[in-house]
Amino acid sequence: MITKGSDHIRVAGHVGTWYVIDEGRFAWIENTPSGGVKEIHAHLFLLEPNQCGDKAACVIVDENGNLVLEDARNGFDDLEEAGWEREGDQL
Repeated sequence: MITKGSDHIRVAGHVGTWYVIDEGRFAWIENTPSGGVKEIHAHLFLLEPNQCGDKAACVIVDENGNLVLEDARNGFDDLEEAGWEREGDQL
């Protein structure tokens, strides 16, 4: 489980290790073909690579380390552009 202080995190499909630089709660809401609504609520983390720091793009993962968005150059703003919405008070 990833927390605010996590470091040396491995991300599937990416080289090296990563550390947390920001966190927040987000929601993904979409209409389903059957006319219902699918909602995902997640505690997400913005990770920066240990080797390159702020010279490389970041990734965003959930608290279990599952990749949500790669090549994030504008932090959580890139996540919001992809359709996610911030929820309530940030951590």
